[in-house]
Amino acid sequence: MEARGEAIEAEAMKLCARLPPLLASQQALASALPAFQPYATMDQQDIDDCGKDGHYDVDLGNGSHATAQIEADSHDSDHGQNTDAAAEADAAAKGSSRGN
Repeated sequence: MEARGEAIEAEAMKLCARLPPLLASQQALASALPAFQPYATMDQQDIDDCGKDGHYDVDLGNGSHATAQIEADSHDSDHGQNTDAAAEADAAAKGSSRGN
């Protein structure tokens, strides 16, 4: 189970690495297309915070966020929990939307 967590964390870090060019593209589009500006919600803080302490928070716009926390020392089997990854992700997505 720990290897699976490490693989997920590695994939999440790949997403973090893609954020700087995404921010640049978003800012360029917001400059070129004023109608897009309200949706250009990503900022440098999103990049700086991505992956810190196992937390991955993505601003979805309109005050909504998708948040995941990866516990490197988590052992679901040690706690007798059998979870389906897709169901867990779906529940996290539904439960982590929060308005400002």
